[in-house]
Amino acid sequence: MATTLKNKKTIVFLHSLPDPWLKKLRADDRVVIRCNKSKKPASDESVQKLVKGADVIVSALNPIGAKIMDAAGEQLKLIANFSAGFDHIDIKEASARGITVTNTPEVSSTAVAEFTMSLILSVAKRIAEADQFARDGRYKFWDPRLMLGLPLAGKTLGIIGSGNIGASVARSCYHGLGMKILYYDIRKNDDLERSTHAYQVSLTNLLKNSDVVSLHCPLTPSTYHLITINHLKLMKKTAIFINTARGKMVKESDLVKALKKKIIFGAGIDVFEFEPKISAQLKQLDNVIITPHCASATEETRIKMGEALYANIKAFLAKKIPPNLVNVEIKNIIEEEP
Repeated sequence: MATTLKNKKTIVFLHSLPDPWLKKLRADDRVVIRCNKSKKPASDESVQKLVKGADVIVSALNPIGAKIMDAAGEQLKLIANFSAGFDHIDIKEASARGITVTNTPEVSSTAVAEFTMSLILSVAKRIAEADQFARDGRYKFWDPRLMLGLPLAGKTLGIIGSGNIGASVARSCYHGLGMKILYYDIRKNDDLERSTHAYQVSLTNLLKNSDVVSLHCPLTPSTYHLITINHLKLMKKTAIFINTARGKMVKESDLVKALKKKIIFGAGIDVFEFEPKISAQLKQLDNVIITPHCASATEETRIKMGEALYANIKAFLAKKIPPNLVNVEIKNIIEEEP
């Protein structure tokens, strides 16, 4: 028997997302799909209108808290996140309401790790600065002092957060450049230590002794402004700072100050404290490469993220536990639902 309109689940997409895997959902007669048709993320006011009556909300970076959940209504049972990070979702509030939250972890790890390596190399070798120098017609003759960068082979990489991405960056630096590896994490990473001879150290130790510091931990209340001017002052003057994680972990005004005063050599930044707004002062500096939160941006990665998202929604529709359940504390509620 065909599913009646009354019994169909309404899935609301807050972003315009890649299409290939959406065809599967569109062909599912159990659902009705409603989308934000703009390529821009919907405003908070638009989101509240868009989610009304939603059983499922699909989001990437739109903040989802009590107001949005209220706007959707009591039938909202799944917030399916199109990214690994879920700091923009009020998990505690969702769990209190019995709403399942899922994400798309791991599938973007390789892309982000590769992008991080690109930033490390580009900052160290001043690639963006040299490119602009040549484009501006300032290259008149070869000069042995021109665009002096930093060597990386045999130097020390410090990773803050040794999950999939951080560990992948560490392995690339260790096996590809012969770099020594230090890591700061709340958990010991035995696999990383075996594969790269990495040492777990304190944050202070890592900052003082690393030639490259790369941030890879999730944004939580304890990691908000994890890096301030006091931390940057601990770093070597020849050190590079990289952030492809979350912008709010770094006090952006302090990073600008450190780069301006040459407290550190340079930085590669893909995420920003007040994203999508980027500090005007940051844009003016030559010793930083800034990119628009695109570390995971490959077509293959986006398709895999979509497939992971689809798997989570498919499990929800089948009244099963989604493969990428974030708020595991509601697992019993899912199992008990008729």
